[in-house]
Parts: sequence; C-alpha cells; structure tokens
Amino acid sequence: MRKMFFFRHYMTELQNPNIAALFKRHGARGYGLYWYLLERLYSKDTNTLTYNKDLEKELAKALRMPCWRVRTIVKDLEVLRLVEITSSGLLSSSRVDYEVKEVRETMAKKRG
Repeated sequence: MRKMFFFRHYMTELQNPNIAALFKRHGARGYGLYWYLLERLYSKDTNTLTYNKDLEKELAKALRMPCWRVRTIVKDLEVLRLVEITSSGLLSSSRVDYEVKEVRETMAKKRG
C-alpha cells in the first residue's frame, strides 16, 4: 500500500468526550502525546508499536517529558479507549485501523 502522508484531524476533536477528558487531565502534553502516537502508528506497516520501557524513553525524549508522565498519559489513553495495548504489549488504535481500512478500500475501488 502507498504510504499515507496525512490523516484526518477534525476541528471538533475536543468535543469528543474521551479526548476532552484527556485534555482536562493532562493538557497539551496529553493531547500532543496522543497525536504523536497516532502519527507513529500511521507510519508503521502494521499500525502497531511495541509498548515497553524503550518506547516510553523514546516518547519521553521526543516530547521532553519524564517517563513517569508518558506512562501515566498512555495508561489514561488506554482507559479512555483512545489506544489499546494487548497482553503481548502491542499498542494500537481503532481510529488508525479504521482510517487505514477506509483508505485501502477507496484505493481498491479506484483500481478496480
């Protein structure tokens, strides 16, 4: 599949109760981490990331925040159902999965 160079970010995102709750609790840091994770997920062929201490350190360094804060925000992202973490440690997002599926279907229709 051709790489995706953009994804939808609706102007009404903060009206989503889960995102509003994230923003209320963590402010721009939480909101930024959420969108940064989505960008990373879109860039992976599997649309998943291995969630472990190394990823926490990477995120902390990239976003200039302590690892404990990254861990706290990611835990809240999971509780708010904005991301999922499997028992094997794979982080994913149903939003990303849906968008990628939609793009693939649209491309298949154009080809076929």
